[in-house]
Amino acid sequence: MDYPMVDPEVHIGRDLFGLGKNTEVNSDIRVFKEKMTELKVVKAFLISAPSYELKIGRSIVERSCIWRIKPNGEVSYIKETISDQRLTKEINPTQPYINANLAVLRIVKKENRKSGKKRFYFVPIFHPKLDKPENIERFLNDENTSAVKIHGIATYCSYKDVPEWAIRLFKKYDIPLLLHTDYLRRKKSGILTSIQKLQLANSALLWSKWILKNNIRAYLAHGASVDPSVAKLVNKEDDLIVGTGPDCLLEKRRKTSLNEESIHYLEGLLENFIPEKIAYSSDYPWNIDLQNKSKYLDWHSKERIVKTCLEHNFNKKDIERILSMNSIRFFDL
Repeated sequence: MDYPMVDPEVHIGRDLFGLGKNTEVNSDIRVFKEKMTELKVVKAFLISAPSYELKIGRSIVERSCIWRIKPNGEVSYIKETISDQRLTKEINPTQPYINANLAVLRIVKKENRKSGKKRFYFVPIFHPKLDKPENIERFLNDENTSAVKIHGIATYCSYKDVPEWAIRLFKKYDIPLLLHTDYLRRKKSGILTSIQKLQLANSALLWSKWILKNNIRAYLAHGASVDPSVAKLVNKEDDLIVGTGPDCLLEKRRKTSLNEESIHYLEGLLENFIPEKIAYSSDYPWNIDLQNKSKYLDWHSKERIVKTCLEHNFNKKDIERILSMNSIRFFDL
């Protein structure tokens, strides 16, 4: 347990969508920092919650573009601003994440000044349908930026919606993507809902093929749903890597979130992906113990990963790769 760790997926800010009305999602940087020394997290990537509520100054509250589906199937996005108890709504905003990204970048800079050395890195969120080139390029130019997050579910998008100009920018700055990936076990019959279609469109396999086609790099969240077909690609391609988080939640939901419902999450991950292609991540604050909502955040991923590695005869070098070295290499830290 003395291994140092790098965590490339730490979400900051209040998230509007939790795991139900009884579960408050705590994305407080102070909570995460309290655990950093104990867990030996030496570097972490900070990302805005994808569907956030942000307090600006003393009197303004902003909520990110929340998607709505019209009866005709058209998707629209709403950005809400509350000032002096007055609610203003903007439809399909042209700068959907600008204030959230700036807020997280300020935290990164502030924390690094306090520590005297760079421990935190910045990951701006990108909206494939609404963002303009200047919205994201200003952050690609920043020395603190180490990846760009695309959350297909929160933005109601998929790989098909990423514009060509964005691909050119990612290549120009050689910035990898940090991708939310999803999974849906298809039933033999029945009409798919809009959210189910969205889940299918954000599968790790489809994103992986798109990444390789466009010659860019990407970190696939959620262990790429432990999909063996994705593992075949990831294991042989330099431009792909998978994250472990949130292992506690994925294990509890393995019957609906994993490619094979009978496998245990970490065991399936280690059996399908080679150790050079697995990167520890907490996916804070989503590593949740659904059986203990009063103390729902689980902080035992490191223990479980090391234990499972040893059970599968992984050596010390392999464990170091998973906990830190793979992220340091892939993100060029």
